[in-house]
Amino acid sequence: VADLAKIEGFEVDTIGPLARTGAVGGPDDQPDYLNTVVLGHTTLSARALLVQTQAIELAHGRERLEHWGPRTLDIDIIDYEGVIGHTADLELPHPRANQRAFVLVPWSIADPQAYLPGLGGGPVGTLADTAEDRETIRWVALEWLT
Repeated sequence: VADLAKIEGFEVDTIGPLARTGAVGGPDDQPDYLNTVVLGHTTLSARALLVQTQAIELAHGRERLEHWGPRTLDIDIIDYEGVIGHTADLELPHPRANQRAFVLVPWSIADPQAYLPGLGGGPVGTLADTAEDRETIRWVALEWLT
């Protein structure tokens, strides 16, 4: 979160609660993950923001060895001002965000009025309540970043 706040042209507005969740997809032997949502605004293009977030991942030891495999840090751009688009390296909104409680629950708490655009989208709180992986959420800490 601190590294995101250091990105030139990006400002953090809200930080969601921390959710400890079981792994979704990938190998069965993965440890639990810690997930949150950071809401912000930017003057950067979506692609420029992606480049910056991938640089943060690399700085924290991120290696892309196995699809959905264990990782030290994963920063996804879930929504970018309601843009709907797909390129080789970026799909907006994130293609599985509407199915992932580990994204939807922290997001719905951080912004109860949030709306995910696109096919399968809708009010984030409603999507969180019906996400298939909701049972993988072990706990949620509301005030964790102090």
